[in-house]
This record gives sequence, C-alpha cells and structure tokens, in this order.
Amino acid sequence: MGYIPLSFRIWRIHDLIKNKVIMDEYEDMDGYVTDENGHLMLQYDGIPGSIYRVDAFVLGPEGCPDYSHNIRIEVRPPPVTETPEEFPPCKNLVKNGGFESPAINSGYTTLSQGHNLDSWNIISGSVDLVRSYWQPSEKSQSLDIAGSESGSIEQQISVNPGNYYELSFDLAGNPDTNKIKQVTVYWDNEIVGREDFNNAAWKATHMDMKWRKKITYKYLLGDSDGISTLRFESTNPDGSDAWGAVIDNVWVCDMMTGPVRKTQPAYVSPAPTSISDYGNENWIEGLLRDLLG
Repeated sequence: MGYIPLSFRIWRIHDLIKNKVIMDEYEDMDGYVTDENGHLMLQYDGIPGSIYRVDAFVLGPEGCPDYSHNIRIEVRPPPVTETPEEFPPCKNLVKNGGFESPAINSGYTTLSQGHNLDSWNIISGSVDLVRSYWQPSEKSQSLDIAGSESGSIEQQISVNPGNYYELSFDLAGNPDTNKIKQVTVYWDNEIVGREDFNNAAWKATHMDMKWRKKITYKYLLGDSDGISTLRFESTNPDGSDAWGAVIDNVWVCDMMTGPVRKTQPAYVSPAPTSISDYGNENWIEGLLRDLLG
C-alpha cells in the first residue's frame, strides 16, 4: 500500500502520566497511512517514556474535518543499557575455604585420615594439599580430594536453623591422568550433587587447570541444631583411588541474612508494550485501527 498522506487537526493533547493538558488549541499535523491495517505515522516531539491522549480530527478533502477520534499514543524511550547491579561480597561461613592453611613449602603434601586441615577434618583416606605443583583457582593452594587413596573432608558450619544457604566452589581434576574425576558433595549427610571433571575433554595441564568456576547449589537448609556439616568425597567413576577431583575457593553464604555472592550481567531494558514506536528522528507510529474504520 505504501505511504499515503493524511492530515490531522489536533485540538487537545493530554499527558496521562502527569495528568495535565499540555495543548488546548488547534494545530494541524501531517501524517501517513502506512498499510492496509490502519497503521499511521505522525510527527510529535514527545518526551520518551510519556503517554499521551490526543484528541484530533482527521481532515477530509480541502481541509474539512471528516470525523474525530481520541488517540492514545505512548512514546517509547530508546533502549537503555543498564549498569550491572553491584552486590557486596557475602560473609563466607566456610573457614579456610581456599585451603591456604597450613601453607606448605613443597609442590604438594599428602595428608591422611585423622589429620586436620585447619578447620577441615580428613575423615577417610587421604588428600593432597597442593601449592606449586599446579595452578590453583585463586591465591596459592588447592586440594586434591584423592591423595594416595580416595579421601573425604568435612567441616561443621554455624547456621541459623531453617535459613537457606548457598554453596559454591571451583572444580578441576588432577591432570596426571586423563581419567574422569568425580566429587560427591554432602550437606548434613545428604547428597546435594556429584560433579565430574574430564581432563581429556578439557585438556587440562598443570599450568592451565581449566577450572570450572563457582559450581553452585542453592537452598541448602540450615540444620535445626545450628550446625550443618559440609562434606566433599572423592568418588571417581572408574574406582581409581588416586588422582582425584581438585577443589578450591569454597563458599557458603546465608541466603536470608545477606546478599549472596553473585554477578548480574548488564542487560538492555525491553521497551514497554505500546501502540506506538520511538525512532531516531522522534517519529511516533500509532496503531490507530479504529481511525480508518
């Protein structure tokens, strides 16, 4: 159908947001019929984000008013890129979550059941506390949950009974073999997840461990006695004892008393639903189906 010229005689414009009449006199404006469905275009220098009711006549031949109509026009603001919302770091309830204590001087050291790892207890098998032997996820040290045999560690965490908690940690695998490494995660003796790390697929090396960052479990319930137990256990699927999953940067945050550690990417706000459009030249495309009958 193309663009067919059409004229309006505007006699009142009402700003519906401010509930104020902003024009109360006759003014002619040129517009266009844009398609057979009655889409019209008229130019109006409106304020983005405003909604107007336009009372107008459609001008017939020789400028005579043909019929009148109330027109609702919403002026869309142009897309706005929001600034990412910043969340302050939450309080980490895990002690020694980065396995920085005790600090070791060698590439790694093997610790067996009965030893403690600062606030962590080694409750079965053995683990390797690793420093310079490979790249940690953060700071200087990380933990292979299988030392000379499959191991498991746990820590008791003070919680508010009935509150929800979020657990996160970083995961890699001992790169000395290409077998799949697996860790099973427990919260109060219940399995909350199993995570695999495939060295062959990830092509991990000592210098580039291909860490999987911030594996997260949410809505873990605080135990009624105020103490919850977090446990990591080596459960390699092929049954191998040594060369296990490697963990680092363990966090537990109370989801109900403070901000959970997270990031939110920038996004583009969607324009509001409207019968009009806002373009670079401040043109408003009104959907005026009733106007043309």
